[in-house]
Parts: sequence; C-alpha cells; structure tokens
Amino acid sequence: MSAASDHLTKQNADDKFSLSVSNNTYIVTRTTLNIRTGPSQDQEIIGTLNAEEQVDVIGEPINGYQPIEYDGNTGYLNAMFLVKLQMMDMKEKDKPKKIQLDIPYTKQRPSLPSGCEATSLAMALNYFGISVTKEEIAHEHIYDNTELIREEDNSIQMWGNPLQGYVGDPFSVGYTIFPNILKQQADQYVQSVDSTGANLETLEYFVVQGKPVLVWVTIGYETPNERFWQTKEGKEVYAPTPLHNVVLTGYDEEYVYVNDPEDYGEKDFKIAKEKFEYLYNLMGRKSLVIGDGEKQYRSNV
Repeated sequence: MSAASDHLTKQNADDKFSLSVSNNTYIVTRTTLNIRTGPSQDQEIIGTLNAEEQVDVIGEPINGYQPIEYDGNTGYLNAMFLVKLQMMDMKEKDKPKKIQLDIPYTKQRPSLPSGCEATSLAMALNYFGISVTKEEIAHEHIYDNTELIREEDNSIQMWGNPLQGYVGDPFSVGYTIFPNILKQQADQYVQSVDSTGANLETLEYFVVQGKPVLVWVTIGYETPNERFWQTKEGKEVYAPTPLHNVVLTGYDEEYVYVNDPEDYGEKDFKIAKEKFEYLYNLMGRKSLVIGDGEKQYRSNV
C-alpha cells in the first residue's frame, strides 16, 4: 500500500455522517432501573429495565421522573438514569475496520490529579496543532464553586453540579465537568459536538472523520459505584465513582484505543471494545467530539 493510500483526509469522510437526536427515545444507564406507578421513589415498583435498553417517553418529566407506557398503563423512570439517544445518519455505511489517530499524549499528574478532562481536551487540541497546556485548560474551565461538605462518615453531603461547571479543583480534589459545559470551552478553539447519548459505533464514525472524542468512563476501567449528593439548590446529583476521562483515538474489530492520562495509562491504550462500551453506557454515555476533522489520520484496513 502506498503512503498516499495510507492516509485519509476529511475530504474523503466529509458529509458521510451527521448526528441526529431522537425526540423521545432514551437509553437506560443503570444496571437495573425500576419502573414505578408514580413519579416518586415511594411509589410501587411494577417492572424493571436493564442497562442499554431503549425506551420511549410519552410526556414531560414530573418530579424528575420520565413517563413511559408500560403494560397498558403509565409508568415512571428516574430521569437521572436515562440519556437521550443520539444516532449517526450514514450516507455510506462502510467504514474502515481499523483506524488510529496520531494524537499527542500527556499525563495529568502530578499537576492535575483530578484534571483528566483538562488533560484530554489539551491532547485533542494539540492534535490540531493548537499550542495549549493542560494547566491552561484547567484554569479556563467554567466552575461550579459550591463548597464540598461531608458527612461524619466522610461521604459527600453537598457539592456542585457538573452540568453547571467543573465541581471541585482539578489541581487537588475534584470530580468532573460534563460535556455540555466543556463544549463551551472547546468551542473557543475549534468546533465541538456534545455527543452524549451516542453509542460507541457512532463515536467510531467520528474518529473516521478524523475527530478525537473525549469519553467519560472510569479509572482503571472498573465497574462504577453509585453515589449521590445534594447541590446547594437541593437538587440530587448522581455522581458515580471512580469517574475518568480519556480520548478515543482509534478502534479495530476487538478493541478501542485511547489516550488515557492516568499514571497507568499510555498513548493508544488498548481496552476490549465490549468492556469499554459497557462502562461508557453505565457512566451515562457522555462524550464530546473535538474538531472539524481537517487533521489527517492513519488508516490500517
């Protein structure tokens, strides 16, 4: 294969795929999600759904619960464990069996022990030739400055909301910032897309377009533990742990490859695709596509 045919550019992949959002179809992101007779945890359980199942909602949320049709009646699901389905409309269904973006790699430590999101975004921007450091990205975050308050057993009673800004301090003790807010920061450098709700195959299509994807998974690819806290406004936040952020750099038929900024990680770190997708789903299918795809990538078909 010639050097020219080893590389594909945005021109080859442009306009093949576009992301569409379903109006009422959601994905379950909890291992088991109860269906209740009313919009409250106190209501009777009449059924369950499993992680990755799809469900159509039939109205506006009530008290944080989404209404669905179930067994001829209306059932209710906790909206914290549902994410709206996003799908790729493909003009060409074929895609390479193997793709690897050549994204510069850096670790988050020691300066950013809680700054995997800043480090991942810096790596993605560096890929496009943008000279910015992980520390600069961390300083530029939009922050939710709610004070961390713990219970006597050291569990978290009150903290911030990642949907409103970075919670905590990436330079010391912090949690995360979600794609809707990090997108605002990324857009200052290059165009980005909040792809939350997209399945892993859809994220792979973005990589085909030459676009790095920031993905919210777990440290060490462990099964997440459930955790909740209250915001100062009294809203309950679902904050599974140990949360982590990596850059999706490539895939083949069995594995995905990521730039994982933790100490154990490395450039193009390999994880079994089935395991990665399962964790991605449980963590709420949160992802952020960076760039317009102008950068060239390597194709190893």
